[in-house]
Amino acid sequence: MVLGINLIAMFFALNSVQVKNQSSVTETVALQHHSASEIVRLFDSKGGREPLDNFNINLKTNSIEVIGPRRAVEAFKAFAKERDKQQRFFWISADIYRVSVDRFGTVSKELLNAPKVGTSEEIEASMSVTGGPNIISMRYTPKVLDSGNVSVQTSFIIKDKARDIDESYAGAPELVPGGNNSVIGLQLTGSPDIRKRIKRGEIVKDSGPYSAIYVEIKLDKVQ
Repeated sequence: MVLGINLIAMFFALNSVQVKNQSSVTETVALQHHSASEIVRLFDSKGGREPLDNFNINLKTNSIEVIGPRRAVEAFKAFAKERDKQQRFFWISADIYRVSVDRFGTVSKELLNAPKVGTSEEIEASMSVTGGPNIISMRYTPKVLDSGNVSVQTSFIIKDKARDIDESYAGAPELVPGGNNSVIGLQLTGSPDIRKRIKRGEIVKDSGPYSAIYVEIKLDKVQ
């Protein structure tokens, strides 16, 4: 009797494995514009989807072998199709100024650097530049909005070794290619009460002496 029960249990266990294996499918997704590795990275970063069993990226053919449940594979294919479009290329420039304001409100402004970086939509670009004693690390990720404007996910870190200062900014200014600029300020010295005003790009003339780094971001052209 016990043997019979064990055989029945084994039968159902084997059938369960077979059904599970049969529900897993393998399909190859070929890409024309986006890189295969970038599509996988973007898909993984979104979250909230039914998980796939595995990805196999073929760099030579720029394709992805997708393995997993049918519904998850179809969801990935739809995602890849939506993303695999002709990518727009952006030139992002950042004019970096050192601004000093004395106790009388007199402003002194010096251009330290004017780096430019190129990147495609939703692809992060990063660089580090020097401006006087400051080391400035920058990251940009542009995304075209439904309005046609471009949201540029931006982060800056400024390190001033001479004063042991480490200031940072993170935001997503909305820009018009060849149009408006966005100005961000990072305070180096002066009253902490004006820090938020400086971060918004304001040159403050009514709150005593201070110094800051201002970064003027713009989209020079889109290809």
